[in-house]
Amino acid sequence: MRVLGAYPPPFKIKTEAGKNVGEWRSNGNQTIISGRHPSGCDYTFVSETKPVEIQFKNIDWPEGIRWRSRDEEPPAIAHSAHSPPVPSGAQAPQVLSSAPNVDVPASAVSTVGTVCNALLFDIAPFVPDRRGQSDRLLWAMAGRLKTVEKKLQRHATSEEKAALIKAWWPLAEPYVDPAFDRVAYHAKWLADYKNRKWADDENAITAAWTAAQAESAPVEATVDYDGNPMPEKMQLLVALCYQLQLHCGEAAFYLGSRDAGKLLSMPHRTVAFWLDILAADDGPYRILKKMRIGSFAERLTNEYLYLPLVSLPAEETSNGAA
Repeated sequence: MRVLGAYPPPFKIKTEAGKNVGEWRSNGNQTIISGRHPSGCDYTFVSETKPVEIQFKNIDWPEGIRWRSRDEEPPAIAHSAHSPPVPSGAQAPQVLSSAPNVDVPASAVSTVGTVCNALLFDIAPFVPDRRGQSDRLLWAMAGRLKTVEKKLQRHATSEEKAALIKAWWPLAEPYVDPAFDRVAYHAKWLADYKNRKWADDENAITAAWTAAQAESAPVEATVDYDGNPMPEKMQLLVALCYQLQLHCGEAAFYLGSRDAGKLLSMPHRTVAFWLDILAADDGPYRILKKMRIGSFAERLTNEYLYLPLVSLPAEETSNGAA
């Protein structure tokens, strides 16, 4: 069938006794049926006709089946690519209403609606349905918010971030770690947002590369060494390493000469020599410290520390490293 208008995000269909008997799938969820039915016959189309069109509120559920708590109205969420567009002049429903019975301040709903509706931001894909998923899904939700920010070319406000986690919590609470309460998960969400440096369509290197090009080069890249300034693209390589270290904190970052060479449009061998001299203990720069040598055969890249930003481990310092 094809659902017209407002409909809820994915949920478990249960009996009145609370037993799971099925699943409502929406918001891009797909069920791909192939192969052979347990009875022995192949799956086939019995009738290739247009699907029945119905509004969610008009679905006649079988007796003894409930989709939510008793007396709870279906939450209205914005239309998807598979449902009719909102008529001209009509107000699209707030995506945050996908979390029913949540006490979200009106100011938070209005502001987060600007962020959410830009991409039909639905929190349903980030709600766990079993234990052990919440950390990964919060991290993914932070990436989605970064994607929204990238498209809107602005950062989310504190009110917007608070509204998202407030909508997420009542849906996720049955499956989160019981050792942590709502406040702890709010703190975890803010930490994930802070630590997530890239959007859904990026990774750590591409996000660091974008920042390296957009921001001023670190001072280490602009100082003349032995009276000779760094080549411009070598300065960009230093800026890339600087941004990667900011992302990793005190931990070493991964960087392969082939990946860096593609970004810099330089031969990877040249980039490898640059990285080597930046990390050489007896070289003129001493900006990097190579913490692990990679292996092409094992598909492992080198690991580095950007020395002006981090403190070396005690054993490294005792060995005379800069």
